Amino acid sequence: MKKVKRLTAVILSALMAVSAFSALPVSAAVIESNNSVLSSDYLTSGDYEYTFLDDGTVEISKYIGSDKEITIPDTIDGKKVTSIGNYVFEHCIGLESITIPENITNIENMAFDYCKNLESINVDVNNNIYSSIDGVLFNKEQDKIIFFPYNRFDSYEIPDSVTSIGDGAFFDCDNLTNIIIPDSVTSIGNWAFKDCSSLTNITIPNSVTSIGNYAFSACANFTSITIPDSVTSIGESAFSACFILTSITIPDSVTSISDETFSKCYKLTDIIIPNSVTSIGNMAFYACVNLTNITIPNSVTSIGFSAFRDCIRLANITISNSVTSIRGETFFSCSSLTSIIIPDSVTSIGNAAFYDCDNLTSITIPKSVTSIGIWAFESCNNLTSITIPNSVTSIGAGVFSSCTRLANITIPNSVTSIYLETFCSCSSLTSIIIPDSVTSIGNKAFYGCTNLTSITIPKSVTSIGDYTFTDCNNLTIYGYKNSYAEEYAKTNNIKFAVINSLTDTNTNITVSGVMQNDAVLNVAKLENTFENSVATYDITLQKDGAVIQPDGTITVKIPSSAENCKVMWLKDDGTAEDMNAKYTDGCYVFTTDHLSVYALVQDKTILTGDANQDGIIDVNDVTYLQMHIAGNKNTDGSALIDETNKQLFDCVDMNKDGKLSVSDVTALQIYISNNNQKIK
Repeated sequence: MKKVKRLTAVILSALMAVSAFSALPVSAAVIESNNSVLSSDYLTSGDYEYTFLDDGTVEISKYIGSDKEITIPDTIDGKKVTSIGNYVFEHCIGLESITIPENITNIENMAFDYCKNLESINVDVNNNIYSSIDGVLFNKEQDKIIFFPYNRFDSYEIPDSVTSIGDGAFFDCDNLTNIIIPDSVTSIGNWAFKDCSSLTNITIPNSVTSIGNYAFSACANFTSITIPDSVTSIGESAFSACFILTSITIPDSVTSISDETFSKCYKLTDIIIPNSVTSIGNMAFYACVNLTNITIPNSVTSIGFSAFRDCIRLANITISNSVTSIRGETFFSCSSLTSIIIPDSVTSIGNAAFYDCDNLTSITIPKSVTSIGIWAFESCNNLTSITIPNSVTSIGAGVFSSCTRLANITIPNSVTSIYLETFCSCSSLTSIIIPDSVTSIGNKAFYGCTNLTSITIPKSVTSIGDYTFTDCNNLTIYGYKNSYAEEYAKTNNIKFAVINSLTDTNTNITVSGVMQNDAVLNVAKLENTFENSVATYDITLQKDGAVIQPDGTITVKIPSSAENCKVMWLKDDGTAEDMNAKYTDGCYVFTTDHLSVYALVQDKTILTGDANQDGIIDVNDVTYLQMHIAGNKNTDGSALIDETNKQLFDCVDMNKDGKLSVSDVTALQIYISNNNQKIK
């Protein structure tokens, strides 16, 4: 039934307001009728406040008496009473028993809220909607328990007739120490056992299929619970604030862990999430301060906001390959987390996702990630280095703020802006190169980077914010002549050094950085003697015929169509060092403070005879090799087989005579034939 607005104005004030108007006299007959008082805002009758419903019957809105025993009247003001509203008897501490007449057709869930001494509710046998057994309120069919009086029993066995436990049925029954739920029950309603602080354990039968929101929330003395295989749905906050719950078993039948399901379960140490679960809700394990490890199965595709926030002892976590995003504050203040691998499925890292993970020493961001939210790694005090992949186009404000041990970071060419406070107070950062893609550097971006001595700013930057380099007292800005960076340095009294850029016209190899005036770049292509090398270059700077080295860190770009390569520095003593080059826009890019011999080494295996590099050795390779020997070219004019790729050349030089000829075609045909015979 649709209810009219509850009438709440104070009757005395209303009467005084009416009597103040002499032009509108009020008769005693209007003011008083059947011991009820009427105004435009308020209705009372004896110990009851009430309202009229659309059908003309009465809903009791508030009990204002103090009796221990109450019988709800059949009528008020000559109108039939049919409904008892929410909070009617709220905090009626003296109330011990109540009788419900046959006219009542609706009792709101919270009608008897906090009636701590209520022992029994008795329903007239002629009532067609409700009934009672031993002072406990049921529906007429007695297959649903509606309300258990706060002070009725300390132990209770629910009758076998019951199939559902209603919303709030045992809410705040803090005297209840034991309860038996029969196999007939299929659903446990919202708030059903919330705040049952004396209940130590409960057995949920296999008949139950759903557990409602807050169903066992704040059952502060629960130590363990087993959820049966029959359950398919667990509601929001179902076990939140079960402070001493140490273990729980989630069955394979459950498909989602809802918002705050286990939040503030302070004693929970570990939990197994079954493969059936596809989503973990917001704050699902928030403040589970003793949770030490958790495995997220591949079935999970979604992890909610703050899911593991303040799990301060969580040291190990495995994220499944099906998760597509690390949402905001997911691991906020997980101070025991030392390392984490983000799978390739993740495309975004949310705001403050790893904020204050102050023991996190390393993290790998996969190439699938395109955005990193604001404050994502703020105050990760033990994070020493991080590589941001080229896939990332957006790094939010304050992402690495107060990462006091962060000494190395590579910003990819895909990033266009360095935002507010991005590296603020990164006191271990000594040098950084801003890529050509960046056009602006925000306010306080490097504020408090007290050990920053070198920053390279490209021509593309046309805006640098306020206080960007405050307290960077030994800083030198490296930039191009007549650039915005040079103007900014002069305006702010920061030392500036001019960057030169040199390109070898034969190989298009480029070096850029601070180097002596009139230095000349010299590049010689060498024989590929290093294992699996596809190209080898001797790169030097020369002045007046003598080899010199750059004055500081420079950037080297080596163009190549060969992907999956490493750039190795071939040292004079015969050893090699990986330069950790990044492949960007068709070039291998790395930084160094020296120039020497560098080899591009293919980081994959080429099979013997695989001329076309498709991973299969067959007649197509014979044809491909014949076409190459005949002088056929790729559409871009390059040779079908790059003979400078030592690894590839060695794999198709079948007779090992140091050249590709018809003899190699014949040898390849024999090789394929012999292998086919072995297979047969």
